[in-house]
Amino acid sequence: MIPFFIKLKQYFLEQPLPHASFYISSRYISGIQISETGREIKQHFICPLEDNVIQPSFHNENIRNREILEKKISRELEKFHLLDKKIAVLLPELSQKVHAFSFKELPRSKMEKEKIILFRIRKQQPLLPEDIRVSFDELSLNSTKRVVAGIVRSAVVQDYEDFFNSLGLKVRVVGIPSLCLCNLLDKNKNLMLVNINDDSFSLVAAMQGEIILYRQKPIALTARPQEMLEQKMENIIQEIENTIHFMEDKEKKQFDSLWIRPGFLESNEEIYSRLGARLELPVQTIDASIGLKLSQKEKRILSPLIGQLIWRNKTD
Repeated sequence: MIPFFIKLKQYFLEQPLPHASFYISSRYISGIQISETGREIKQHFICPLEDNVIQPSFHNENIRNREILEKKISRELEKFHLLDKKIAVLLPELSQKVHAFSFKELPRSKMEKEKIILFRIRKQQPLLPEDIRVSFDELSLNSTKRVVAGIVRSAVVQDYEDFFNSLGLKVRVVGIPSLCLCNLLDKNKNLMLVNINDDSFSLVAAMQGEIILYRQKPIALTARPQEMLEQKMENIIQEIENTIHFMEDKEKKQFDSLWIRPGFLESNEEIYSRLGARLELPVQTIDASIGLKLSQKEKRILSPLIGQLIWRNKTD
C-alpha cells in the first residue's frame, strides 16, 4: 500500500521522497523533477487537458480518457529522463476529504488512534464506503491533541496508480494539494489559505503552524458563461468571510493574513483586488512565498508540488 497524506512532518523527516511529482486537476496536469539536493527544479511542465479527461470525484474513478492523458503525459515525461521510477502524486482536492479534530486524549497505539479517528470521521460522514484509507498528523497542545486526518478511497488511488504503472512509474506517495501549500507559509503566524480551482475551492485555517480547520466546496455554476466568474468569486468571498468570523469567534484569536492560490491556467488579477476591497485582512498570493526562478504563472500552478517536495529539503 502506498503512503497517503504527504503533510505528515514525521514522514517527511524519516522517509526519502521521490524526485518527481505530478499534480492532476480537471483542467491540467503539471509536474516537477527536482535536483539531487532537492533544492532546485530541474524540469517542469504544465499541460492543459480537454474537458472530461479527468473528472475529480471522491466516490468514482477519476480518469475518463486514458488515451488522451497517456499521450500528453508521455510527451512531457521525455524531458525528465527519470532514472528512479518512483514518483509522488497530488490528487484533485475533490478526490479526497480532510478533517481537523480536537481530542482530550488518544491511545498510544497507532492502530487504536486510527480506529478512534475513523469513528469520528464516520460520525460526520456515516455513508462513507468501506474501502477508504486514512492517515493523520497529531500535535499535543497543553491538554488538547489536535489531529488532521485525510481520507481517500482505495479505488480512486488504484485508478491513478494503475495509470502511472502503465507508463513505467511507481506511485510511492499520494498528497493533498492544499496541505502541501501550507508548507510554504510562515508557521508562526495565524493564516488562512484559499486554494481555488476551476471545479472547487478549499480553505485552510492555521494558527501558529497548526491546521485547525479545513473546508472544501465544489463550485456549482448555473449562470450564463459571462456571469460564471462573478458567481464563482462571490461564492468564494462569502465563504471566506463566514469562515474568518467563525474561527475568530471560536479561537478568540485574529488572523494575520489571507493567502490566495488561484489554480487557473488564465491569470485573473481581479480576484486579489476584490478580496482586498471586501476583507480587512492583508491579501497575499502564494507565488510571493516562492523564491525559485520561475514565472509568476509557473509559481502559481506548480506551488502545490513545490510545497510537497522542495519544502522538505529546505528544512533539513
